[in-house]
Amino acid sequence: MKRPPLLALALALLAPLAQLALFPPAPAEAGVTLRASQVLPADHPSQLALIRLGELLKEGSQGEMELSIVDSREFGGERELIEASQMGELDLIVTGTAALYGFTSDFLVFDLPYVFPDLRTAREVTDSPFGLNVLDKALVMGLKGLAYYENGMRNVSANIPARLPEDLKGLPFRTMESRIHLETFRALGANAVPLSFSELYDHLKKGLLEGEENPVSIFMTGKLYETQKYYSLTGHFYTTSPVFINLSVWNKLDQGQKDLILKCARESALYQRELLDEFDSPAAMDALREKVTVISDIDRGIWKRAVSGVREKFEAEVGEETLSLFDEALKTAANENPVK
Repeated sequence: MKRPPLLALALALLAPLAQLALFPPAPAEAGVTLRASQVLPADHPSQLALIRLGELLKEGSQGEMELSIVDSREFGGERELIEASQMGELDLIVTGTAALYGFTSDFLVFDLPYVFPDLRTAREVTDSPFGLNVLDKALVMGLKGLAYYENGMRNVSANIPARLPEDLKGLPFRTMESRIHLETFRALGANAVPLSFSELYDHLKKGLLEGEENPVSIFMTGKLYETQKYYSLTGHFYTTSPVFINLSVWNKLDQGQKDLILKCARESALYQRELLDEFDSPAAMDALREKVTVISDIDRGIWKRAVSGVREKFEAEVGEETLSLFDEALKTAANENPVK
């Protein structure tokens, strides 16, 4: 039998090794530093929770993993953070679900007005199997959902007292960059304008806008009280803010590193909630009343009826199945924790 030439045999044997050299399998990352960012002020619970997440990661990995928190102004608003994470410029981000509009429709259900009766119910739903399943929907964006931070219940602020929807008629009013938010405030009669949070303070200060809506935590840490006279406890939206990691970065981690990141992210989310709850304390509300006039005698039923058509308008985009599963999770949360 004719033997292959020695050179050809050597090349055949070396070919697999050459291929490995050119395209090595991604090794588990050692000494991992994740670049992270979020858009809210440095003393907001989301930023403090990110710092806590970094501490937990460093402690749990004996210094092998850590977080490097980047100033979001390097990128812009929340939509820019999402794009930066998709492109690999950031590894981990926190962003409100309203900013996900245009990237995916799977989180839209959380942005509908008056879908949650209170904060407790909202947390029950995001922590439920339904909420965790929605987190996984970000995989199509190249992001892996880790946990839910939150901003809480949103309320209207303005330079006029807003007790009824008609009080907003024609008012130049900022909303988040979300069609649901925009349509909600147009239904309330406002002259609604979508704008990133990074631009909000200046627009209010210059009088380009006369109203906006945010939770107490953002209103206070963002010093929006310097631009507004009234704060109405309308509770029209609940804002959840998922923590995402770039999927390519996630896939390079070994299972132990993935488990640690998930554990630490969820621990930091509980910590973030504790910090947020302090903004609902009597002392925090007293501090708010020192800055602005707080309007608490709000009939939310009137506001809810005024925006009742918004859900129907977005049903097709949200999806019938998602809405059905959401309603089921909402019902379960209400049954497990009935209002006494």
